[in-house]
Amino acid sequence: MIARAVSLAVILATVSCGAGVEPPQSLPVGRLVLHWTGAKTKVALGAESTLTLWLRADKQAKVSPPEVLAQLSDVGGLSVRALGEGRWTEREDQRIWSRDYALQWLRLGQQKLAPVTVEATIGDEKLDAASEELTFEVASVLDHPDTAAEVPNGLIVDPPPRAWWPFVLAAVAIGATVLLVRRWLRSRPAPEPRIPVVYALAPDQRALDRFRDIERRLVEHRIGQEELVVEVSETLRHFIQDGLGLQSVFRTSEEFLSAASTQIALPGQLALSVRGFLEQCDLVKFAAQRPSLELCQRLIATAREFVLTTRESAAPEPAEVADG
Repeated sequence: MIARAVSLAVILATVSCGAGVEPPQSLPVGRLVLHWTGAKTKVALGAESTLTLWLRADKQAKVSPPEVLAQLSDVGGLSVRALGEGRWTEREDQRIWSRDYALQWLRLGQQKLAPVTVEATIGDEKLDAASEELTFEVASVLDHPDTAAEVPNGLIVDPPPRAWWPFVLAAVAIGATVLLVRRWLRSRPAPEPRIPVVYALAPDQRALDRFRDIERRLVEHRIGQEELVVEVSETLRHFIQDGLGLQSVFRTSEEFLSAASTQIALPGQLALSVRGFLEQCDLVKFAAQRPSLELCQRLIATAREFVLTTRESAAPEPAEVADG
């Protein structure tokens, strides 16, 4: 009796394995076919939906189940996990494989599930197949009445009316602040008239003193290299305008050099140095070039040499103080 029971169990297990899972009627016919079933067109955000992937292939085909998780890993806003193991079902002339997958969409709106592909060979012939592209409408949970609890009307309470007194209090405070500021401004004493100061130093002496001050701040690390270039350039331009009577503060470098070539007699080497000086300053001011320490020292030396060479042509300035 025990032997017969064991034999009957083995026979039933064999029949069950051979029968496998019955494929759906919607599974297309073909030598190599991939097809999804169980897909819902509308799903809730974050909710899992179960789909079944079917693979139909000729018995002679050498085929392996598709790597679904790897192929769908690039789909944005989608989480996929396999449910159980894949199942093969043998038919007279075909083999059918199926496996369940849980899909979870994490992005609202219309989402597309890319096709899954598989390859097979029958002798020297190569076959390939792809599943259909599925489209899902993903909505929030509240868009689905079957997943959201209905709130009884008796529990719905209208929000209280917005209080108006904070706005009145804020308006009064702003008005009082404005009045206090206006009263304080009116009570301030009138500013004393500013008396323009006329420098007692000659233009060349002012420029040389400024160069020495810039060098001292450079040594003491109290001035940046870009700021140094700007100050040296402005100092030299003011000397040329105040001492030599040549408009240079509001001129470009090319305009100044063109005018200086006809109004100032400069030695050839100094003229080249001044041109290079202005070009380097323009690169720092307009091209954001970071000057080195050596370049800063060379620019100061060129500007000082220009002042010392042309100081004899500078117009003298009387040393006086403006009238009060």
